[in-house]
Amino acid sequence: EPTLTHTPLDILNNRAVSLLDLGRMAEAETLWEQVLTENPAHIEALYNRGILYWRSGRITDTQLLDLMHRLCEAFPQEWLPRYLLAEVCMERGDCTTAMEILEPIAKLEEYHRDVAYCQSMAYHFHQQDKRSLWHYTPANLVVTAVGVSGNGGRVLAGDADGKVVAFDAQSQREIGNYRGHEGRILSLTYARNDAMIVTASADTTVRIWRTSDEKKCQHILRGHEGSVRKAVVTADGMRIVSVCEDGGVMAWDAETGERLWAQHVDTAGVWDVCVTPCGNFAFSASADGTVIKWDMATGKALGRFSDQSAACLGVAVNAAGTLLYVACGRKVQTWDLGSGELVRTIAAHQHDIATLALSGDGIHAVTATAQGTIKIWNLETGQCLRSIQGYAPMVLSRDGTYGISAGVEGDFTLWNLALEEAGFLAAPMICR
Repeated sequence: EPTLTHTPLDILNNRAVSLLDLGRMAEAETLWEQVLTENPAHIEALYNRGILYWRSGRITDTQLLDLMHRLCEAFPQEWLPRYLLAEVCMERGDCTTAMEILEPIAKLEEYHRDVAYCQSMAYHFHQQDKRSLWHYTPANLVVTAVGVSGNGGRVLAGDADGKVVAFDAQSQREIGNYRGHEGRILSLTYARNDAMIVTASADTTVRIWRTSDEKKCQHILRGHEGSVRKAVVTADGMRIVSVCEDGGVMAWDAETGERLWAQHVDTAGVWDVCVTPCGNFAFSASADGTVIKWDMATGKALGRFSDQSAACLGVAVNAAGTLLYVACGRKVQTWDLGSGELVRTIAAHQHDIATLALSGDGIHAVTATAQGTIKIWNLETGQCLRSIQGYAPMVLSRDGTYGISAGVEGDFTLWNLALEEAGFLAAPMICR
């Protein structure tokens, strides 16, 4: 059985931590590799290198958790692996689990100061835990699409039969329903400070509703010839873009319901669409692996971003309108809109990504598959901040505080995500 010993390798680990503090990550990594070559069970070096790998996107949060659990099993009598496991849990937004891990260690008087500090941080950050707030299986709905208001206070659930039901998230009660579609609801979105709802359906139509008058549909937008996969609204609430499985891309005046322009993508059905925050451009994602940039004023195609290795089922653009994010098969790609070049690829999932949702800060995103995995990302670093169990489709509130996903049994889950709040950062560990 392995035992803890103090060796000159501890000095190398501490030197690596100092280099990390100076931003010299490559040199720090080289030293940790040297330590682990000589002692593969060096706790501090394993943890420190693991944190470095995780934050640079080379391993996921679950892979780092597996490593830390193995360390705890290898050193069952030691406090340190459990303490470090708690730090990892806190950075991934699971302070509840961290507090459970820390509680028995806190009774060890020798380490009380370290553990007490960690406990206080866990208590401070636990409100930001990425956790389920409400899981619900409606008795009279088979949920096929979901939506959430800007502040997370209201939830929309679309039914396979075309009905849309609104719920109050706090009381968890039904507060309204919108009837009119004759086919499966495929897309739901709030707009105009949640005064408007836009729905898209397999019945080939898009509908506009006022939340103040659920009984009356304000406009029915007709023109698509197949299932309307997605409809999105510009930030000012004035225009709508919808895309269809037959390849149609259309823009509409949200006030009058008038169609502004219509285009057709010949190659394959269009699965997703997004608009830039300024409202000047739209991007459609197709099953043939192509994303097209559209001029919102004229409907003219302005550019094409293509990776024909897999279907593109999700697309999003950052707040500055400079970076395009595409869910292409199992990968998330980052395209520079200025140069048109592919600048980053994240190997994100083991199955095709069905949903890509971007937080308002343009840094954090959520990806979801139909197989039951949701992942939260820092797109600037490629770090998988958290993996949770849940299904596509998935949407976010505007500020990324809340998310909602639809399950496979007609259910939905409202999540607390706190994507734009600064979370806990696990500290590198020196040998003492």
